[in-house]
Amino acid sequence: MLGHDTENQRGMTLLEVIVVMTIFLIISTIVLSFFPKTVNDFYKIQATNFVTVEQVRVLDRIAQVLRGSANILNAQPSILTTHAYFWPNDEKPSRVTYKYDAASKTVLVEWIPASGSAPSYTYNSADRKTAVLLRNIELTEDLFKYYDKNGGPGPFSLASYKNISKITISLHKKPITSGNIQSTNLQTSVVLRNMKGIF
Repeated sequence: MLGHDTENQRGMTLLEVIVVMTIFLIISTIVLSFFPKTVNDFYKIQATNFVTVEQVRVLDRIAQVLRGSANILNAQPSILTTHAYFWPNDEKPSRVTYKYDAASKTVLVEWIPASGSAPSYTYNSADRKTAVLLRNIELTEDLFKYYDKNGGPGPFSLASYKNISKITISLHKKPITSGNIQSTNLQTSVVLRNMKGIF
């Protein structure tokens, strides 16, 4: 019969169990302290990327419309009005206004479709449509900057708007302190090729 050596077999003492559990708790605390920060950083990056993608989409859309501008009616740092083809399938140029409203922290677009026939288009303000392009955006720089063909920044007046050959659109946005979104700095330039002066 096989014998068992019971004198050499022993379990863990209470002290050994407490030491092992203490070491386990210390290691768990160290590992888990990094986990919430990592998750928070992930959500912060995800939120910033979502906002950046939306801003890039808006910049591209504004640039696309401005490339087809026939003339400029108003060129200010936070507002730009032009005659351009607002929708890709438009046959007549609309009167398009892009503006930044600091009070509501929004970037807006207004457009009035043309009536009549060229060259005597009319624009009825009752046909005006408005859309919000970006919300909750606080810009730190001018939305629009204007340059002549030599790269000079102006100043430009109604009589000299026809000399504008390049427009820089900037979305330099302050960070939102209450959320997870970091600041973003986006900019694009549009060279105007179809300028025809004032309608």
